[in-house]
Amino acid sequence: MTLKLDLSGLQSLKKRLKALEKRDVKVGFFDSYYDDGTSVAQVAAWNNYGTSFHPERPFMNDTFLTHMNRQRIHKAIRDVFRSVANSNGQAFNALNRLGKEVAEIMKQTIDDYPGHNSPNTIAIKGFDDPLYDTGKMLRSVTFKIDSSKQLA
Repeated sequence: MTLKLDLSGLQSLKKRLKALEKRDVKVGFFDSYYDDGTSVAQVAAWNNYGTSFHPERPFMNDTFLTHMNRQRIHKAIRDVFRSVANSNGQAFNALNRLGKEVAEIMKQTIDDYPGHNSPNTIAIKGFDDPLYDTGKMLRSVTFKIDSSKQLA
């Protein structure tokens, strides 16, 4: 008796994984500006890392490092790989779901950020809510799927 092993499914999986490797899901602040022309991404970086005038509020780090957020992100990533492994043609939809999920996590992290503003900032803003002034940064969180990556 001769047993022939059919590896065509593995070749197909390898091809789908290679196609996935060319894509990046990016979450952040793309092409969004305040009325004065300041990039929302720049303000987000100032908030995240702090400046000589403002304390560090590492909401981007918290988006990816808190236990609950990591669990949600890992589940979304697993869904992407399941879609690829099952060859159901839904990998791009799964990447979109991953992007939406991470963007929602970042928005929630911004919205729920703990701590307080200084008394001077509260007097200027009229309320005490770190990372929230006009809501522009919160509304600007989005994602994109970039397929411009070149493979070696």
